[in-house]
Amino acid sequence: IVFRTIYSRSTSSPVRKQNEQNVIKAVIFDIGGVLVTAGLDVLIQALHKGLGLTQAAFERIEYLIKYSQPAKELRSDKISYDKFWQAIRAGIQAEFGKDIFEFKPQEELTRIWHEGYQLIPETFETLKQLKARGYIIGIISDNVRERMDYLRTKFNLKDYVDFEVLSYEVGADKP
Repeated sequence: IVFRTIYSRSTSSPVRKQNEQNVIKAVIFDIGGVLVTAGLDVLIQALHKGLGLTQAAFERIEYLIKYSQPAKELRSDKISYDKFWQAIRAGIQAEFGKDIFEFKPQEELTRIWHEGYQLIPETFETLKQLKARGYIIGIISDNVRERMDYLRTKFNLKDYVDFEVLSYEVGADKP
Protein backbone atom coordinates (compact mmCIF):
# COMPACT_ATOMS: atom_id res chain seq x y z
CA ILE A 1 0.00 0.00 0.00
CA VAL A 2 1.45 3.33 -1.01
CA PHE A 3 0.22 6.66 0.25
CA ARG A 4 1.16 9.98 -1.24
CA THR A 5 0.25 13.30 0.32
CA ILE A 6 0.78 16.60 -1.46
CA TYR A 7 0.56 19.75 0.63
CA SER A 8 -0.34 23.17 -0.64
CA ARG A 9 -0.29 26.48 1.23
CA SER A 10 -3.41 27.79 -0.43
CA THR A 11 -6.78 26.08 -0.03
CA SER A 12 -7.85 27.46 -3.37
CA SER A 13 -4.82 26.06 -5.17
CA PRO A 14 -5.69 24.00 -8.27
CA VAL A 15 -3.18 21.39 -7.08
CA ARG A 16 -4.96 21.08 -3.72
CA LYS A 17 -8.41 20.88 -5.33
CA GLN A 18 -7.22 18.20 -7.73
CA ASN A 19 -5.60 16.19 -4.93
CA GLU A 20 -8.66 16.49 -2.67
CA GLN A 21 -10.52 14.53 -5.33
CA ASN A 22 -7.83 11.84 -5.25
CA VAL A 23 -7.60 11.42 -1.47
CA ILE A 24 -7.67 7.78 -0.38
CA LYS A 25 -10.66 7.23 1.87
CA ALA A 26 -10.96 3.46 1.83
CA VAL A 27 -8.59 0.52 1.63
CA ILE A 28 -9.75 -2.91 0.51
CA PHE A 29 -7.92 -6.08 1.51
CA ASP A 30 -8.21 -9.49 -0.07
CA ILE A 31 -8.67 -12.26 2.49
CA GLY A 32 -6.81 -15.39 1.35
CA GLY A 33 -3.07 -14.88 1.00
CA VAL A 34 -3.24 -11.20 1.99
CA LEU A 35 -5.02 -10.84 5.33
CA VAL A 36 -4.88 -14.53 6.23
CA THR A 37 -2.79 -17.45 5.05
CA ALA A 38 -4.31 -19.77 2.46
CA GLY A 39 -6.11 -22.37 4.56
CA LEU A 40 -6.98 -24.32 1.45
CA ASP A 41 -3.30 -25.07 0.92
CA VAL A 42 -3.17 -26.66 4.39
CA LEU A 43 -6.08 -28.93 3.43
CA ILE A 44 -4.52 -29.90 0.10
CA GLN A 45 -1.21 -30.73 1.82
CA ALA A 46 -3.06 -32.88 4.39
CA LEU A 47 -4.85 -34.77 1.60
CA HIS A 48 -1.62 -35.22 -0.32
CA LYS A 49 0.18 -36.70 2.69
CA GLY A 50 -2.80 -38.65 4.02
CA LEU A 51 -3.65 -40.28 0.71
CA GLY A 52 -0.02 -40.93 -0.23
CA LEU A 53 -0.38 -39.64 -3.77
CA THR A 54 2.24 -38.51 -6.29
CA GLN A 55 3.05 -34.87 -7.04
CA ALA A 56 0.99 -35.08 -10.24
CA ALA A 57 -1.95 -36.38 -8.23
CA PHE A 58 -1.42 -33.61 -5.71
CA GLU A 59 -1.67 -31.04 -8.51
CA ARG A 60 -4.85 -32.65 -9.82
CA ILE A 61 -6.44 -32.61 -6.35
CA GLU A 62 -5.44 -28.97 -6.01
CA TYR A 63 -7.21 -28.27 -9.30
CA LEU A 64 -10.35 -30.17 -8.23
CA ILE A 65 -10.60 -28.34 -4.92
CA LYS A 66 -9.70 -24.86 -6.19
CA TYR A 67 -10.86 -24.58 -9.78
CA SER A 68 -13.32 -27.33 -10.73
CA GLN A 69 -16.96 -26.60 -11.50
CA PRO A 70 -18.06 -27.69 -8.00
CA ALA A 71 -15.46 -25.30 -6.52
CA LYS A 72 -16.82 -22.43 -8.62
CA GLU A 73 -20.38 -23.31 -7.65
CA LEU A 74 -19.44 -23.42 -3.97
CA ARG A 75 -17.81 -19.97 -4.17
CA SER A 76 -20.90 -18.51 -5.81
CA ASP A 77 -23.18 -20.17 -3.21
CA LYS A 78 -24.90 -22.36 -5.82
CA ILE A 79 -24.13 -25.63 -4.00
CA SER A 80 -23.66 -26.60 -0.36
CA TYR A 81 -20.52 -27.84 1.32
CA ASP A 82 -22.10 -31.32 1.31
CA LYS A 83 -22.55 -31.31 -2.48
CA PHE A 84 -19.08 -29.88 -2.96
CA TRP A 85 -17.48 -32.62 -0.84
CA GLN A 86 -19.48 -35.33 -2.59
CA ALA A 87 -18.27 -34.04 -5.97
CA ILE A 88 -14.65 -33.85 -4.80
CA ARG A 89 -14.91 -37.33 -3.27
CA ALA A 90 -16.32 -38.73 -6.53
CA GLY A 91 -13.60 -37.02 -8.59
CA ILE A 92 -10.78 -38.34 -6.44
CA GLN A 93 -12.29 -41.83 -6.36
CA ALA A 94 -12.71 -41.87 -10.13
CA GLU A 95 -9.18 -40.64 -10.85
CA PHE A 96 -7.15 -42.23 -8.06
CA GLY A 97 -9.29 -44.99 -6.56
CA LYS A 98 -9.04 -43.40 -3.11
CA ASP A 99 -11.88 -42.41 -0.81
CA ILE A 100 -11.02 -39.17 0.95
CA PHE A 101 -13.63 -39.90 3.62
CA GLU A 102 -11.69 -43.01 4.64
CA PHE A 103 -8.75 -40.69 5.29
CA LYS A 104 -10.83 -38.12 7.18
CA PRO A 105 -14.59 -37.56 7.48
CA GLN A 106 -16.08 -34.54 5.75
CA GLU A 107 -16.40 -32.54 8.98
CA GLU A 108 -12.72 -33.13 9.79
CA LEU A 109 -11.64 -32.05 6.29
CA THR A 110 -13.68 -28.87 6.67
CA ARG A 111 -12.14 -28.25 10.11
CA ILE A 112 -8.60 -28.68 8.70
CA TRP A 113 -9.47 -26.26 5.90
CA HIS A 114 -10.88 -23.60 8.23
CA GLU A 115 -8.23 -23.89 10.92
CA GLY A 116 -5.53 -23.62 8.26
CA TYR A 117 -6.28 -19.91 8.02
CA GLN A 118 -3.98 -17.79 10.19
CA LEU A 119 -3.67 -14.03 10.31
CA ILE A 120 -0.73 -12.54 8.48
CA PRO A 121 0.52 -10.30 11.33
CA GLU A 122 2.06 -7.53 9.20
CA THR A 123 -1.05 -7.13 7.08
CA PHE A 124 -3.40 -7.23 10.05
CA GLU A 125 -1.29 -4.62 11.86
CA THR A 126 -1.48 -2.39 8.77
CA LEU A 127 -5.26 -2.88 8.66
CA LYS A 128 -5.57 -1.90 12.35
CA GLN A 129 -3.39 1.18 11.89
CA LEU A 130 -5.40 2.32 8.89
CA LYS A 131 -8.65 1.80 10.79
CA ALA A 132 -7.28 3.80 13.74
CA ARG A 133 -6.41 6.64 11.34
CA GLY A 134 -10.00 6.78 10.13
CA TYR A 135 -9.82 4.95 6.83
CA ILE A 136 -12.81 2.92 5.69
CA ILE A 137 -11.73 -0.72 5.59
CA GLY A 138 -13.18 -3.29 3.22
CA ILE A 139 -12.49 -6.89 2.35
CA ILE A 140 -12.99 -8.75 -0.89
CA SER A 141 -13.03 -12.50 -1.17
CA ASP A 142 -13.96 -15.57 -3.16
CA ASN A 143 -14.33 -17.45 0.12
CA VAL A 144 -17.61 -19.25 0.67
CA ARG A 145 -20.27 -18.29 3.18
CA GLU A 146 -19.31 -20.85 5.84
CA ARG A 147 -15.62 -19.93 5.72
CA MET A 148 -16.34 -16.20 5.85
CA ASP A 149 -18.57 -16.76 8.89
CA TYR A 150 -15.75 -18.76 10.48
CA LEU A 151 -13.08 -16.15 9.64
CA ARG A 152 -15.21 -13.23 10.86
CA THR A 153 -15.63 -14.96 14.21
CA LYS A 154 -12.10 -16.38 14.53
CA PHE A 155 -10.40 -13.05 13.83
CA ASN A 156 -13.12 -10.70 15.14
CA LEU A 157 -13.18 -8.91 11.78
CA LYS A 158 -16.36 -6.96 12.56
CA ASP A 159 -14.29 -4.69 14.80
CA TYR A 160 -12.10 -3.63 11.88
CA VAL A 161 -14.04 -4.06 8.64
CA ASP A 162 -16.65 -1.58 7.42
CA PHE A 163 -17.80 -3.46 4.32
CA GLU A 164 -17.32 -6.69 2.40
CA VAL A 165 -17.53 -7.63 -1.26
CA LEU A 166 -18.02 -11.39 -1.36
CA SER A 167 -18.37 -13.57 -4.43
CA TYR A 168 -21.24 -15.56 -2.99
CA GLU A 169 -23.21 -12.35 -2.38
CA VAL A 170 -22.53 -10.64 -5.70
CA GLY A 171 -22.67 -13.79 -7.83
CA ALA A 172 -19.27 -13.33 -9.47
CA ASP A 173 -15.65 -14.19 -8.78
CA LYS A 174 -13.34 -11.35 -7.87
CA PRO A 175 -11.12 -10.14 -10.69
